[in-house]
Amino acid sequence: DPVAAWRDMVGALPARVFAVGDFVPEEVVRFVERMFALTPPGRPAGRAPPPAARRGGGGDRVVVEKESISQSKLVSGRFVDLANLGEREFDALRVFAGVLGGGFHSRLVQTVRGKHSLAYFASSSHVRLRGVMYTSCGIYAADREKVCDLVEKEIASLQQSPPKAEELDQTKKLIITS
Repeated sequence: DPVAAWRDMVGALPARVFAVGDFVPEEVVRFVERMFALTPPGRPAGRAPPPAARRGGGGDRVVVEKESISQSKLVSGRFVDLANLGEREFDALRVFAGVLGGGFHSRLVQTVRGKHSLAYFASSSHVRLRGVMYTSCGIYAADREKVCDLVEKEIASLQQSPPKAEELDQTKKLIITS
C-alpha cells in the first residue's frame, strides 16, 4: 500500500527544513510542526536524530549489484558530520573533496586512473544536504577490491598530511570556475 509506506516514511525518516532570512528559529519550528506535523512520536521537536541513528547505527555497509557486463561503477559514501561545521570548515571539506577527486589533477585520477590504469574515470564530491562525501570510479568489475584499497589509501594519505601547494592551487581554481 503506497499510502501506508508514505506514512511510515514520514514517521520514521528525519526531515530537514532550511530557513533563510530574518526570523526567530523557534517560530519556524512551531510553524513547520503545525503545517506539516513532521515530528515523530518520541523525538523532541526541532531535533534531528544523531548521525549514528540516521545511518542505521552500524559500521560499513557494502552493496554489490552484479550484471553480466565488464564495466562497473564503484561508488563509496562517507557520512560527514556537518552539524557543527562553520563555513570555513565546510570550504575545507570542499577543497579536500577536490584534491581527492575533483579534476584531472586529483589524487584519485592520478593514482587509480593514471598510475595503476584501474579506472576510466575517478571523482569525488559531497552532498551538503545529506552530509555525505562520495567517491566514484568507473572500473572493470574484476578490479573492485584493488580500487577500493587505492581509494582508501588516498583518503588516508590526505587525512595524515596536507595536500601539496600545486594540488591546492588547481583545486581552488576548479572550485572558483565551477
